[in-house]
Amino acid sequence: EGPGSWIGFRLEGTLSNRDAIGAEVRIVANGETQVAQVFAGSTSVHSGRTKNIHFGLGSNTSVEQVQVSWPSGCVEEFSPPVPGCYYPLLEGSGVSNNGNCAR
Repeated sequence: EGPGSWIGFRLEGTLSNRDAIGAEVRIVANGETQVAQVFAGSTSVHSGRTKNIHFGLGSNTSVEQVQVSWPSGCVEEFSPPVPGCYYPLLEGSGVSNNGNCAR
């Protein structure tokens, strides 16, 4: 049995802070929801934290939903990408769920 599937994101704020610190990413894969938050901290090689968001998907081979709640109050959905890569998510470029995403 090989390693499980995964997906990752690198967020960039436009209305929020550029590093998207405080943003929350929610994904749904095979009906299961996972949530992760972008934290402040060093991104050096010796740091324990990175600003990339990484989700393990196990045997799931697709993602049904990607939603980001930005610190600005903007809530957006992004097209479900294919697992196995890191994807950039830019605030204001997804589909707004609450109308607070105008740049």
